[in-house]
Amino acid sequence: MKILFFGGRGWGFSQDMYDYVFKPMGAKQHKTGQGVDWRYFFDVIMHDYDLIWCEGETSHLACLMHYLFKTYTVHLLRRMYRSNKARIVSRFHFHDVEPYLKEFKWKAVMALTYSDKPVCVSEYWRTECMRLLPVYMGTIDLRIVHNGVDTFKYAPNSGLKQSNTIFYLAVTTPRKRLHLLIQAMKYLEDWKLVVGGTFAKDESESAKLSDPTVPVQYRKGAAYWEWCHRLSEPFRNRIEWAGFLREEEKIRMYQMANVFCLPSKVESWGVTPMEAMACGTPSVATNAGGLREFVPKQQLIPTSPTPRDIAEKIHEVSQHPEWDEQNREIAISFDWKHIVREAKSVINEIMS
Repeated sequence: MKILFFGGRGWGFSQDMYDYVFKPMGAKQHKTGQGVDWRYFFDVIMHDYDLIWCEGETSHLACLMHYLFKTYTVHLLRRMYRSNKARIVSRFHFHDVEPYLKEFKWKAVMALTYSDKPVCVSEYWRTECMRLLPVYMGTIDLRIVHNGVDTFKYAPNSGLKQSNTIFYLAVTTPRKRLHLLIQAMKYLEDWKLVVGGTFAKDESESAKLSDPTVPVQYRKGAAYWEWCHRLSEPFRNRIEWAGFLREEEKIRMYQMANVFCLPSKVESWGVTPMEAMACGTPSVATNAGGLREFVPKQQLIPTSPTPRDIAEKIHEVSQHPEWDEQNREIAISFDWKHIVREAKSVINEIMS
């Protein structure tokens, strides 16, 4: 079976999906480009693929070409499209469904309508998609293929563990609510916080994601990041701004911390909490979105937490070292070998 994987940029979870799931199947990768992707156009015309697996917003192009060539082109042109018998899978993932549909609605409709099998990253994504696009309720089978984690690479190292250390890692926007974690340091007097990553460009949001605890003037990426630095000044001796971390540095920080915290407003899944859990470091996260599908209930904070809520939960989690192994076991259930089975189940279904 000839497979084309359409997505990934050399990094991130789409790239991991190719590296861990599709590359071992012998699939060719076509990385996501900018603008009109003529390379993809010629690729599917010149090669007779059996399956085209699309990640994120790339799927609309595959579906549009497939539909136009099979429906409106004359017979000669139709024969030139050598991938005309290919099955198309479209996998949806974004930080939240509502802003995704706000920004890419026609692309989502194209993919949902013309994919042989639409797939999403979490139960939360599936539920929200059906709520916001009720026309598809009962008419499509939106399957789930999760993001995975390499539990061999992301593994505990008790020799590095430091007490009273919190790790935060994200490409930060106001949605991540780093400011609440910084303000929680007021109640965590004997703790150290390491902040990994840097700020992101302004992302598409919705009214649901707007956080009243962020002043209006700081609701843009760079302004929010600068504001968080100012908020950290009273705790300058206990907050380390680590910046961008290479993978080996990131793993070391997961292993060193005894609590990971992501007080995000919402996540469609949550890669960094899962990575922390794989390293045996419990994740404190918001009871929202896809996070509650894998973070243990006793480690969840309210959807609209106060800094005190965050501090109290961090204290509580730190009192239960037996939760380290529980978090590791949950992460193992999402190891890439399990995600391979999820993906192959979808592929076998549409190719049978």
